Amino acid sequence: MFQRNQLIDRIFSAAEKEPRVLAMWEQGSAAFDNLDEHSDIDVILLCEDDASAEIIELVQRTLEQLGELDWVADNPVPNWHGSNQRFLHLRDSGPHLIVDVCAIERSKENWFLDRKRHGTPRVIFDRLGLLEGDHSEQEEVANKRAARLKQIAEYHQLHLSCVEKDILRAKPLDAIGFYNALMLRPLVELLGMKHRPWRWDFGLRYLYGELPDAELKRLEKLAYPGSFENLKECFEDAKIWTEQLLAELRS
Repeated sequence: MFQRNQLIDRIFSAAEKEPRVLAMWEQGSAAFDNLDEHSDIDVILLCEDDASAEIIELVQRTLEQLGELDWVADNPVPNWHGSNQRFLHLRDSGPHLIVDVCAIERSKENWFLDRKRHGTPRVIFDRLGLLEGDHSEQEEVANKRAARLKQIAEYHQLHLSCVEKDILRAKPLDAIGFYNALMLRPLVELLGMKHRPWRWDFGLRYLYGELPDAELKRLEKLAYPGSFENLKECFEDAKIWTEQLLAELRS
């Protein structure tokens, strides 16, 4: 059974020999010092322009030298972050030990190095010192946060109507669909704006340790209504909480 460090060492050995790879580091759980037995491997390779597709293939060939890959999934450009990404899993490894490799070309703007958002990178090598210095995304994050706050406020009454009318129509599937998308998601974003403004848009991820315990418990209850009758109560509480947060964040 392959272990985490074995896979990282093999990728490092191959990447270091490839001159078009300028740096390699770990993100995800490793960057937040939160690794456990269920963690995957989030590897970023910074490379010269026009080399990212070949670097992804290099990583796959390196893992195939170790054993059979039982599944591979691509997240090709265009995607939300603009870089080539591939997910790979060796049959002879733990079920969650997935290698998530992203090859970022040097000219790209977002290298996922804002420490408030992405944690402290575990740098494996950095040929040219490109990972040093300020890589803050906070100005862009703040602008997007302000625009989203305005949007949530403007659409709040519409969202309430969409959920409430399907509760009144006794259509549980329609109601829970609208509730999750139009009530729960904006509520989580508002809580993020209040408690972790640098990562307000990360949805339900990483909330534990960033929200107060009482608010986590309240949110857990809203996220799992359990029944159509409970959904009615959750809708009312989510409405009250959303309006309180809107008033606080817009004051």
